[in-house]
Amino acid sequence: MDLDKRLEDVPEDKHFHAANGTVVKNLLDLDLAIEHMGEETFRMHVSDVRNDFVNWVMEVIDDQELAAEILKAKSRRKTQILILRRVVNILRKKC
Repeated sequence: MDLDKRLEDVPEDKHFHAANGTVVKNLLDLDLAIEHMGEETFRMHVSDVRNDFVNWVMEVIDDQELAAEILKAKSRRKTQILILRRVVNILRKKC
């Protein structure tokens, strides 16, 4: 079973580097990074005028639908739930 491209590691030059030093290589990494980052770090990436996670998901992961959902999320937990839900849905379709 081949993994969906959205779950594979992206090339090194496309890794997401969080403000706390965490390096994100795929959607599951992003979920885990958000789980373990503090609210202050999350807010460095998400504000009323920017959302680094949306940009990365849209431009690097190429998942426009997930990016649009994350854009509407205003909390760290909601963002995490949306990402994890997407990972689970991708895995379900592969089985």
